[in-house]
Amino acid sequence: MKSPSRHADERRALLRELTGEGCLLCRDAESAEHHWRTWYVMETHRDPDYRRRVAHTGGFCDRHTRLLMSTSDSAQVLPGLLGDLVSSALAGTTSGRCDACAKTAASTERRLDAIVRRLDDPEIFAATGRLCNSHLLDLLHSAPWRHAATLAGLAAHQQPVDPSDPDVPVRAALLARAAQVLAENDKRLTQLSTIDRVVDDLGRDCCPGCRNRAQGELRYLSWLLDQDPDRLDPSEPWLCARHLGDATVLDDLGARRVRGLMHQKARARLTQLAERLTAAPRPRPLARLRRSWQPLLRRRFDLAAAELRRPDRHVAETLLHFRHTAPTCSACAAGVVSERRELDLLEAAAGHETVREAWVHGHGLCRDHAPMAAPELAKPVLRSRLALLAWELDETRRTQAWHTRHEPFTPAQSSWPRAVPFLRGNAFLGLTTAEYQDAP
Repeated sequence: MKSPSRHADERRALLRELTGEGCLLCRDAESAEHHWRTWYVMETHRDPDYRRRVAHTGGFCDRHTRLLMSTSDSAQVLPGLLGDLVSSALAGTTSGRCDACAKTAASTERRLDAIVRRLDDPEIFAATGRLCNSHLLDLLHSAPWRHAATLAGLAAHQQPVDPSDPDVPVRAALLARAAQVLAENDKRLTQLSTIDRVVDDLGRDCCPGCRNRAQGELRYLSWLLDQDPDRLDPSEPWLCARHLGDATVLDDLGARRVRGLMHQKARARLTQLAERLTAAPRPRPLARLRRSWQPLLRRRFDLAAAELRRPDRHVAETLLHFRHTAPTCSACAAGVVSERRELDLLEAAAGHETVREAWVHGHGLCRDHAPMAAPELAKPVLRSRLALLAWELDETRRTQAWHTRHEPFTPAQSSWPRAVPFLRGNAFLGLTTAEYQDAP
């Protein structure tokens, strides 16, 4: 059991951190991410147990793969990671969550729990207004029901504060290159027949599914940023945090307009939520019973049932409805449609002789997309590419040893970037390895 002095120290520390610069939960997430990356590069990439666990879960997500690739030690660290992932993919044992994402989320949840436990403290409660919009909503969904209405009102009047994203500087250079490639690709699409388009897609050194998803998202963002806000459908401009960051990189002024429209929509939803939560039934059973008599006398059984409902259930149901009716990212939806149409095209063209030859000589689909389109062609091609990559990555690790310094440097020793599109194509934002390496 903690002593009163320790409780007081923890309260002061939490209050000091909440009133610091920026969102505390964003800072915690960045700190956890930095700690994970530092320890992975320095230590854990050599730990056999950790390597097996990461390989079994399919590796890291595209965001954390990019962060590792941006480190100065990537050429020393990534061949081993990618080699483990190739071996795991060949064995068919990849499923799970990115370990870096899990560690970051756990750090944020621990801090969120600490704030929730002290929400009865007026100073702590007032300081939660320093959280970003996204994390303030997380707090709203985690807090005791009696605080829900006040937190919703606080969120409704909060100025827009986006969550921090250390991946934005890494993506920025790739987005500039991806925009150039997209413009060239869209121009070429108007000149190719459907069969030529399939052959062209399969001939690129990247997964067609990953490429089309990334290009679909980027194409939508470019279109949205060029639109007049007054002529947009009110439900149109809604972007997730990642795509809002991408929009800021592409066109800061256009992104501000979109952010303003999103804030108006979010404020209207939160104001409505606060009103519904404020109208929660009274907490005392006898008071609820007294208030239900008038609706019963008027035979308004729905209103009477609402008065009799427990306030905690009313709040839980209201928050659940708010979460389920949240707007979804239009750029993500555009990317999913583009990805699905490409996979459908590959499936439809699989019987064409020219296309079958292109499968044999081309790049093929990545580990995640191979089962989704023409698997009788995609899976053997993927296995053959991964088997060769496994040898090349093993050769890369072997020649990193001091005793091999007399051996010549071969293309196999620079093979690890070519493994990324097979394992995590979105890490390159749909670019080929050569296009990724050409990015500024």
